[in-house]
Amino acid sequence: MSSTPLKVFILVLVHCGNGLCFSSAARQHPSFLGSQGTGISRPGRLRRPHAPARPCPAIYRLPLLLMSDDDASDSPPVIERLLIVGASKKLGLEVARQAQERSLKQDPQLIGSIHVSIQPDSDSPFADDGALQMHRCDVMNPLGVKYLLTEVRPDVLISCVGGSWDNASMFAVQDKESVDEELSVDFAGNRHLIDCAAERGDVRHFVLVSAVGASESEGWIPSQARDSLRVWLMNKSKAESHLRRSGLPYTIIRPCPMDDSQGADARHHHHAVLTEGPDVYGLVSRSDVASKILDCVGSRRAVVGKTLSVVDTERVLQANPYVRALEVWESVPFKEYVV
Repeated sequence: MSSTPLKVFILVLVHCGNGLCFSSAARQHPSFLGSQGTGISRPGRLRRPHAPARPCPAIYRLPLLLMSDDDASDSPPVIERLLIVGASKKLGLEVARQAQERSLKQDPQLIGSIHVSIQPDSDSPFADDGALQMHRCDVMNPLGVKYLLTEVRPDVLISCVGGSWDNASMFAVQDKESVDEELSVDFAGNRHLIDCAAERGDVRHFVLVSAVGASESEGWIPSQARDSLRVWLMNKSKAESHLRRSGLPYTIIRPCPMDDSQGADARHHHHAVLTEGPDVYGLVSRSDVASKILDCVGSRRAVVGKTLSVVDTERVLQANPYVRALEVWESVPFKEYVV
């Protein structure tokens, strides 16, 4: 990755008799003095012929201005290598599919190459056409994760590792995760990715897919789901905390329970929003969640350090005291976060 050039402007004025004298650096760069109307009688000398001399401090130091071309631009950041981990099925697969579509429709300079990682024993869901570069990695193996990141060298990493809420099974009374955190792919697997990315130091943006109900949003989900998914949500919370402490530029995405709204349910599409507050619960299409994740990747400066939930505004549910859809007279209890 090429380093971004910095533009540096330094101007120092020092007391010089009855006037102001530019430093030697300014003498070497006459453009700093202007071309006309400056009243310059000799190089480096600034006179005020029609005004009396005024005393001035010994030294004036103007601020040092540092500006990079990348910071001055409002265009989306260039992604040289995008890595999507956990792309074997469901959300990760949808993110990879939409990333491929965007790279074909938009400026090809937006995404240089797309890499996807699936489990070693998984069947490949991707066509062998060279559009996506596929890798196999078991995230529970730290050495395998280190090899993956060394091989790909991603500057943007999206982790879809672990389970996600499905509308059909969100009230299933069963633990989705092992109590032992070292056996939990939601925590241990993500921890391996986070630690390796932090050690390498070349990942500019780490996007972690978590779930509504993790960390401080626990109180906004139905009590039935909170009881049956407690261990799973606890491991999601630990992964979030580990990422925040890692020092990586991060964004945490918390989808509400997802479904595959298609066909007759297509009316639910394109009403998904991001919100920064934890006070959200409802349903959302999996394809809409994938779209919002990629929106965040394309607007990195607006979302770094943020924890954002995703929900469909037409399917917001009130979880307390019981699950029900919002009535028409009730306002949405959160603010949209626009990227």
